[in-house]
Amino acid sequence: MAVGACQVSLRYSERLAEACIEPSVGSVGDSYDNALAETINGFYKAKVIHRRGPWRDFEAIEFAKLEWVEWFNKRRLLEPIGNMPPAEAKERYYAMLDTPAWPHDLNQTVSGRAGPVQREQDMNTIEHGGWGLKTAGAIGLVFGLLTVFSGGTALFGGEAARAAVGNAVPFVLWFNFIAGFLYVIAGLGLLLKARWAVRLSIAIALATALVLAAFGLHVAGGGLYEMRTVGAMLLRTAVWATIAAVAWRSMRS
Repeated sequence: MAVGACQVSLRYSERLAEACIEPSVGSVGDSYDNALAETINGFYKAKVIHRRGPWRDFEAIEFAKLEWVEWFNKRRLLEPIGNMPPAEAKERYYAMLDTPAWPHDLNQTVSGRAGPVQREQDMNTIEHGGWGLKTAGAIGLVFGLLTVFSGGTALFGGEAARAAVGNAVPFVLWFNFIAGFLYVIAGLGLLLKARWAVRLSIAIALATALVLAAFGLHVAGGGLYEMRTVGAMLLRTAVWATIAAVAWRSMRS
């Protein structure tokens, strides 16, 4: 008898019949369900092993695997079943049949979600935030407050304040002041793990880089400027490029 045939039990066939599922086994018991298992395994490796590596040790991989399996079964939103987690769909199915799915209390949902509104909120938040995302949000928030204060002082602080900025380039000064409010919004959004804050952070980084390029053209054309403006724009570009990279990695992990 083939090895595959030994793996196909009577209980396996009975369970498929109960669920009204057509067995995907050949004449000698070579189960084609292995293809599905390999697909899931490849998905897991792509999303966890390759994307979140390199790994410190096997224990870190084990914890990441458990976390991913819990997300895959209980928190992953699956469109073909109505944008709900598989565990919740299974629970609803067995509740409809009035038979318990597992020997546990069905009064408490497996997924822990209240309904469509909560699921929509989960789709708009970053699942794996961690201290990296919180730190990026805090830096963006503080950076924004300081930028609004310094820019507002330079623009609206009177003759003495305007004289203190020297040969500041007007379009750079106004951009930094307006962008400061966006810094604050993006920082708060990242602290709340909002996905839109990631896109806003990327937009800020790109806009700052473009203004830096325009400032470079202004300098190359012989325009007046302050050397401290060069350092400030380089710092802003580097800070928001880093924040955007950290936020993007957190959203994609």
